[in-house]
Amino acid sequence: MKRIISAAVIIFSFATFSFAQPNEKEFKPEKARKEADQMMELGNVYGAVDLYEKVMEVQPDNADVSWNLAQAYYFSRDYANAEGWYKKAMELDEYSYPSAKYWYAMMMKMNGKYEQAKKTFDDVAKTIKGEGASEYKKWAKTESKGCDLALRVMQNPTVVNINHLGREINSNSSDISPRQLGDTALVFASVAYDSVIIVPKGEKLTKFVNLYKVKKKGEVLSDRKLLAQFNIQGEHSANPAFSADGKKMYFTRCEQDLEGNSIICHIYVSTFEKGKWSDAEEVGGGVNDPEFTSTQPTIASQAKGGDVLYYVSNRTTGGKGGLDIWYSSINKSGDFSLPKNCGSKINSTRDEYSPWFDNTDGILYFSSNGWEGIGGFDIYKTSGGTTKWGTPENIGYPVNSSVDDMYYVLDADQKKGYMVSNRPGTFALRSETCCDDIWRFEYPKVIKLAVQGYVYDIDDKNPVKTPIDDAGVYLALTGSESGQDVIINTAITANKEMYFFSLNVNENYKLKAEKKGWYVVDESSKSITTVGMENSDTLRVDLYIQQRKILALKNIYYPFDKWDILPEAEKQLDSLYEIMVDNPLVTFELGSHTDSRGSDEYNQKLSQNRAKAAMDYLIKVKGADPLRLSAVGYGEAKMLKDCVAEAADEGCTDDASQDCPCHQKNRRTEFKAVGEIEGTLYYEDVRYEEQQQEKEDQRENPE
Repeated sequence: MKRIISAAVIIFSFATFSFAQPNEKEFKPEKARKEADQMMELGNVYGAVDLYEKVMEVQPDNADVSWNLAQAYYFSRDYANAEGWYKKAMELDEYSYPSAKYWYAMMMKMNGKYEQAKKTFDDVAKTIKGEGASEYKKWAKTESKGCDLALRVMQNPTVVNINHLGREINSNSSDISPRQLGDTALVFASVAYDSVIIVPKGEKLTKFVNLYKVKKKGEVLSDRKLLAQFNIQGEHSANPAFSADGKKMYFTRCEQDLEGNSIICHIYVSTFEKGKWSDAEEVGGGVNDPEFTSTQPTIASQAKGGDVLYYVSNRTTGGKGGLDIWYSSINKSGDFSLPKNCGSKINSTRDEYSPWFDNTDGILYFSSNGWEGIGGFDIYKTSGGTTKWGTPENIGYPVNSSVDDMYYVLDADQKKGYMVSNRPGTFALRSETCCDDIWRFEYPKVIKLAVQGYVYDIDDKNPVKTPIDDAGVYLALTGSESGQDVIINTAITANKEMYFFSLNVNENYKLKAEKKGWYVVDESSKSITTVGMENSDTLRVDLYIQQRKILALKNIYYPFDKWDILPEAEKQLDSLYEIMVDNPLVTFELGSHTDSRGSDEYNQKLSQNRAKAAMDYLIKVKGADPLRLSAVGYGEAKMLKDCVAEAADEGCTDDASQDCPCHQKNRRTEFKAVGEIEGTLYYEDVRYEEQQQEKEDQRENPE
């Protein structure tokens, strides 16, 4: 299934073609079934649907044909009919088609039946067996969470107006990849054909995806014309993208092999010089590979000069699975670096699609069917660049629907934009969700929110504090149904500068700072909210961490000759447990000390008992990990003060019947970091990726 879907999605989002009409002579079920199977192999899903339907009329209990018919309806994006036939295949022979229940749930989800779909996904995750079971279990869990997300975001929809564009731009087949060229034109791709394309068996396809341009005056689109210079007979042309200055146009050309039902796309570039566009040339640097697809380019401008080309490819070496987003740096001379995968922060094991980089806010928008979503392909956003990305964030309902939503792009004012969707309301060839159209959206009020701040040493008491470099800061959404914070962005401080994160309206967040070799303390985390904020604002939140040092615990004093944990000591040990929770990779030592009275041997045993009593409290009462704690008794070997020798401590003697504040101070327990268990802090994962990327860049581009 994956192969057929990917081949279609690479160029034009399931623009539908039909390749051979069914034989209308005397109907023979077995012959019709074989003919339908051949049609499926060639991508003729409409012809296959018609034949499979006829077979089911005379063989209503045929599980094989029921499954094939469900597949054909799914590939033609008729989710309503696919739902019923997957259910029938499941009921007729779930043993032979164990994944039918998963796809039945998926069709319910894409038909907006989220509660029913969730129950079925949960059942699949628990019970599915057979080939591919582990993968389907993983997908089912993700899709179940997507149903939860859908039910949640539909209760709090984004305030946005979404309008279907008319016949001036949309046809009955698929219309995709809208990109603005300045303020006066819109460039897009279309099959521009208003009926199912019939290609007799053995003949070549004569209708292709082509690039078009319409004039744009305000919201009025007019004068639709082919961009003849960029369209070549026998190839599909689509996916335009423009450099920031509008002088370079990148786009995709694809060749289709009908025999093998395969598509290979390559990225081309044209330059606007002396009032006209140059002949297009393939981009270099290994961006295009003769064995794999490279498509859907977008350009990110870099502050230090040069650009970055982001695009989609299904190349396997270095890929995460399916279609991934890749990048290649473009230097000032126009040379392309070797392609690199953008990493697993944004690339799932399934398909990522239609990236668009917003140079205004430094945000990458893309579509995916591999993350938690409310439909098939959902639109996500994340900030960062190259391999350094925050966790993708679903942009919510109603921009995302229960079906496929992609090609999200904003106008310069950030209030309006274009997207592509096959939601009901599109111009359709057969089912109401068969084909993609271009839609216009507008946010009535754009509120820009952000948070920034420094990371400081909590013990820095100087009036002008020095910010800490190389500290990791992450931004998390709080209040999820699972009760877990969801990390959505990360930053690493450098050059004594502030961290910075963009925020959304009506969300609750937590900020946290951490650094290897430092303690996370109470002031390392701060909660913020944008609930109710109606105007743009940038919040200032500074965070603090503490260099690791011995913590002399207040109030953990012991009665003479005792090791009981007093109520006052319990409060201090409770705070130590919180330090352990906030610093999950650190191992600690509890060291106890006695005063000078008594023999060395006795005091050693007494202090060991006191240290063990403190450790037992943390383990047995608080539930601390015993592998992260050790108890050491030091006896009187490390006195803070010689109480008898100093006159200031009048009344302190070696007499066991007398006590004084100085002796009490020596009878102490200290808490210190002594090592680390295996694992990495969250920010270290980000830093590791950066370091690996830097090493790779140095190998490829030695100074």
